[in-house]
Amino acid sequence: MTPDVRTVLAAVEAVASPGGKLQQGHPLTEWTVDHWRTLLRDLPMDSGTFAAQYESSWDTAIADLEAWCLAHSAEEEPAPDESAAGSLSGYLGVLLLTLVSLRHSEQRRSLDHDMSERLHGTPAHDCDRICRALVCEPAVREALRTLYAPAEGSDQAADREWENLDFSTLAFHRHGTTSFILTGTPVRRAHGQLRPFALKCIIHPFLRIPTLGRATEAYAETYALPNTEVDHLVWVWASTTSWILMDFVPGQTLAERLEAEAEQRRPGVLDAFFPTDATGDGAAPVHPRLRLDLVERFGQELFLALAELERCGLHHCDLSPSNIIVVPDPNEDRETLKLIDLGVNYLYLHNMPGHVGVDAAYVAPEIRSGAADGKADAAGYLPSDLFSFGQLLILLGAGRLELDGTVPGIFYAEAPLIARFIEDLTDRDPGRRLLIFGTRGEESTSIYDDLRDYFGEELEAVWAERAEQGGARNSLWWHEIAGVFQPLSGALSRQRRLWLVRRRQSLYRDPTRNMRVRWLLGWSTMSAACCAITSAVVLMWTLRGTGLDWDNQIIVVLQKLLGTSSDELPLLDQLRADDYALPRGVGSVWLGVLGLSFTLVGVKYYQSLFAGVTPLVTGWRSGSLTVQAILAELAMRSWTVLPLVTILPPFLVQPRWWPLFVAAAMSLVTLANWASSQFARTALSRGREHGLSTVPRRVSGIATYASWIPGNTFYALTLWIIAGLLVVGAARDTMVYIVGIAFVNVVQLYVVKCGFQGPDIRAGLARACITAERLRSARSP
Repeated sequence: MTPDVRTVLAAVEAVASPGGKLQQGHPLTEWTVDHWRTLLRDLPMDSGTFAAQYESSWDTAIADLEAWCLAHSAEEEPAPDESAAGSLSGYLGVLLLTLVSLRHSEQRRSLDHDMSERLHGTPAHDCDRICRALVCEPAVREALRTLYAPAEGSDQAADREWENLDFSTLAFHRHGTTSFILTGTPVRRAHGQLRPFALKCIIHPFLRIPTLGRATEAYAETYALPNTEVDHLVWVWASTTSWILMDFVPGQTLAERLEAEAEQRRPGVLDAFFPTDATGDGAAPVHPRLRLDLVERFGQELFLALAELERCGLHHCDLSPSNIIVVPDPNEDRETLKLIDLGVNYLYLHNMPGHVGVDAAYVAPEIRSGAADGKADAAGYLPSDLFSFGQLLILLGAGRLELDGTVPGIFYAEAPLIARFIEDLTDRDPGRRLLIFGTRGEESTSIYDDLRDYFGEELEAVWAERAEQGGARNSLWWHEIAGVFQPLSGALSRQRRLWLVRRRQSLYRDPTRNMRVRWLLGWSTMSAACCAITSAVVLMWTLRGTGLDWDNQIIVVLQKLLGTSSDELPLLDQLRADDYALPRGVGSVWLGVLGLSFTLVGVKYYQSLFAGVTPLVTGWRSGSLTVQAILAELAMRSWTVLPLVTILPPFLVQPRWWPLFVAAAMSLVTLANWASSQFARTALSRGREHGLSTVPRRVSGIATYASWIPGNTFYALTLWIIAGLLVVGAARDTMVYIVGIAFVNVVQLYVVKCGFQGPDIRAGLARACITAERLRSARSP
């Protein structure tokens, strides 16, 4: 008779109650192993076809089989005359295991399933109660042995390895996309030692795909390792069309390891106040804290693994969190990564039903489209593995990938050097990878060794920038608060530490690597110096107006040397206009508050937004973008001295000028915002036009920054109107205006815009500058 699932389900339903028995002579007891192989191979690969073909859903069939198998698993071993029923129990157990594995496979191949399932591959069923319990049954183990036995005429090495397996030790390990993995130990020593094996069994319906069968059969030969010690790869013993036998690697997959790590993360106190980057289509925000410690720990290990793969003459083609095993080293405080499941996943080549699978975001587009054959290019490396590596770095740092495949904004806010490195790996176009970080020329021995060196240098620089946190792996809440209210935002110290690292690395003169660190350090220093001078003068004038002691010994010495009176400031008082009238009492205090508020806003504005980025990375051959970059650079750097230029004249020359200079300062802020945001928007737009896939459709920081301009323009016009009214004498409530402007400066401009919104805007500007740099590199011969 032709094997049919209806026959099986009907028989199972008839004896579903505990103790139920199949009568001798029932058709199922007559089936041979070939009947069961045919039944299993002909199973539909998706739930819809199964329901249409057998008028029963997967869930119902699985529930019926599960009830029967669990009810009969507690029975004693069958008597000799019941051996047929015992064999049937084993085959039914394999059928249940196959259906459960198919359902799990469909879930992993579906884009509509729950996000946690798609990311981490967690089974929707209880594996301990079903899969592991089934494989512990002797009848199921025997059925697996007969169903997956090598066919006649197969490779002799496969026959020997199969006969050496101790099926009494067989245990279920985990599910794959097209397989399930069993573990056990051999009967005798294999390869010099008695070590556990992993048996990757292809789910029977997928054996109908010829390319998958051929690739599985050739796996042991294709990915054979040379006779050398390896730390990050797995020895393959043998393979046939239906299984692959290899070393068993204990440990979690990288996806599972990161899931466990994520449970330990606690959000910061100020997470609700700091905007997080998202795609423009309602995607959830990225994790609010960059896990640079995980990027460093596992990133270095991944480079070692890929370098070892390259030395063995192999490539991965499917580097994803599910294909990396994290193995703790009992003798060292570290974890080793093992790469498994080498080769292109045939789901990406559309050789099986489904969409793109749970790990497709980690696989290079050229692999998913079938445009690449998994072979290395002329340089000897595989660009698709670089893409996967970059995506893994994003997962390590942010905890998730962006739906549009771009680098999350948190990298640009906290570690733009790492964001720049990742962008150089993850462009969808293989020809636009490694535009900045290439090989070291003739002295290079391995692209992965070179990239590991670059990666280590960038990490060292980033850790130096974060040294104000005591090397903390995650920002603490008091550092976040300090960053909001600190005038310099820690930018000057970060720039200095970065310059010291680049000088030690001999990179501060390298135009492709330094990102003009000396230039930025010089301007940050000037900004801090101008802020200090302006604040000191404003404070002295304020104290002088209130009648408090405002001088010091240095000023006394200057007074004596220059012959000025004791109530004059040497040199500075000579700048006063003839009708200069220094405000006294409360008026002096409020004017001082106004001056200090503009001073602090000016330095905060520069240090929190502009201190770490420069549009000059655009280069000199980018046409109108170069012009916009120069204008933006002038606008940005002008704010190192503009606070001094716009604040001191009303104090030193003529106090009646303050309304005009306040309005002028706000107008200059508006111009600087327009010039820098216009450059950023043009650079990002140009990047998208030229096909840089690392540029998202919307950058939240730049959108926020551009939204400042209408408000700034309105505020500047308001200040000019107030200035005009005060100058002509139409308005006389001077103190009211001073208090109102100082309040807006401190609360709206300093705390909200430059403080809370500053990190997101700085991240957007950094992304725009990196885009401009990549455009320049893409045009270079």
